[in-house]
Amino acid sequence: MVELAEHLKGRDFTRVGSWNSEELKAVLDLGDDLKELQRRREPHELLPGRMLGMIFQKPSTRTRVSFEVGIAQLGGEGLYLAASDLQLGRGETIKDTANVLERYLDAIMIRTFAQEDVEELAEHADVPVINGLTDYAHPCQALADLMTIRERHGRLSGVRLAYLGDGNNVCVSLMVGAARFGMRFVAATPQGYEPDDNAFTAARRAAVQMGGTVELTRDAKVAAREADVLYTDVWTSMGQEDEADRRRADLAGYAITEELLHRAPLPARSLRRGDHRGRALRAAVGRLGPGREPAPLPEGADGADHSLIPIHDNVPTRSFPLVTVLLIAANVAVWVFYQLPDLNGSVRELAFQPCEIDSSCPAGTAVGEGWLVTAFTSMFMHGSWLHIGGNMLFLWIFGNNVEDAMGKVRFFVFYILSGLAATALQTVVTLTAASHFAAAIPNLGASGAISGVLGAYLLLLPNAKVRVLVFFFFILFWELPAFLFLGFWFLFQLWDGGFALLHPEAGGGVAFFAHIGGFVFGMATVYLFSVRRPLPPTY
Repeated sequence: MVELAEHLKGRDFTRVGSWNSEELKAVLDLGDDLKELQRRREPHELLPGRMLGMIFQKPSTRTRVSFEVGIAQLGGEGLYLAASDLQLGRGETIKDTANVLERYLDAIMIRTFAQEDVEELAEHADVPVINGLTDYAHPCQALADLMTIRERHGRLSGVRLAYLGDGNNVCVSLMVGAARFGMRFVAATPQGYEPDDNAFTAARRAAVQMGGTVELTRDAKVAAREADVLYTDVWTSMGQEDEADRRRADLAGYAITEELLHRAPLPARSLRRGDHRGRALRAAVGRLGPGREPAPLPEGADGADHSLIPIHDNVPTRSFPLVTVLLIAANVAVWVFYQLPDLNGSVRELAFQPCEIDSSCPAGTAVGEGWLVTAFTSMFMHGSWLHIGGNMLFLWIFGNNVEDAMGKVRFFVFYILSGLAATALQTVVTLTAASHFAAAIPNLGASGAISGVLGAYLLLLPNAKVRVLVFFFFILFWELPAFLFLGFWFLFQLWDGGFALLHPEAGGGVAFFAHIGGFVFGMATVYLFSVRRPLPPTY
């Protein structure tokens, strides 16, 4: 059975900003657990016999169905209360309504117009009050969207979320929620459609505390640039029908189009809510294809530390490094001819996911070939040009000398085993220390196998010189001993791997434990595979 946060029992949820980051995270964690139990069809009746009153002064299909089904799955029952069913607004005060309903109900959800009405209802009712929507805020929608983003990316911290269109109730709640989790939020709105000033100020303050950012812009293209998630909402909400033509003209440049999707890096996510009259708001899915779900951000796709980039070393080889060159060629060929035409499809088909090992992949997660296949194929797949470029540079500089020491066949076997060792450690850590949604993030890239090469190089040629390009406020070249460069690189992996364990909400994107596993394997087995010493460095 899932654990409940005792300090949250009985709390009102009238706006996102009234809950702190840890409280919101507890709700998302509980939501993940309940979703997984529902996927497994395991009972989770946490609220047996409870009665939820649902006040709808604004009707909604999705809100009614989600709350009514949700309370039923938890063992309770929902009571639909339309505006015509209540005396609210026809002489009976909100306080009187609260006093009556609290005697019969265990909680109240209200979907109405004025935020003040929700706050007043919560003030006078002795049972929890949930805001299903007001003209000012849409907190449950925001939490659901943040839950989806976290499922797909494995984290919220650092994810760039671009909101396009009307700075309405959805924008306000999403902005505050994103700030609470240290996301990089930007809203692109035309003049006169900006989100509420007070909410914007509060969101920026929260973002600073959590290491995120909150920005406003008029330019949708600027907002979409480097966005991990693109989000838009309806342009004409209930009660604004008379303004539909004007709003459509004002917001015409803020639809999610194929052009905007091409400005966002792959794999971009598109979250959108259709016009309640059925218009799709030109929400083209572009590169993702109609009805296709993009793959989660692959582990390893962000690369590692790019502040130190090796250019070359000073160690010659006895012969041409054929296996190293063929491995580079194979990786490039897979990237150019297989992955680039359909990056998301290729990742779904042949990228390794830790959840495959224990069959814990969440519902809806696309799982391709079995893990016995993907554990190998993932070693030849990448998430971006930067990813493959960095990996192949490391393999070229350090692989040729390790191949020279081991011989061609032994080096190839060593390379593959290093990659498998890296995948094994990353999988063990993920399955034991991360959520089942993090376990669904594809692991791909040659960095695990290449880490084994680095570990072997460190023991074979610790005093070799590595010429390094350094980015630190300015660009310069350094020549470092191999033990110093590779030692710094390995310490970086240990540091960030430990941080990822302590702060899993900030993790994802880099498979640090794959790097650690490959490096340790390389150091442990280098002398088992080596048949001769490499040539000494030239000075």
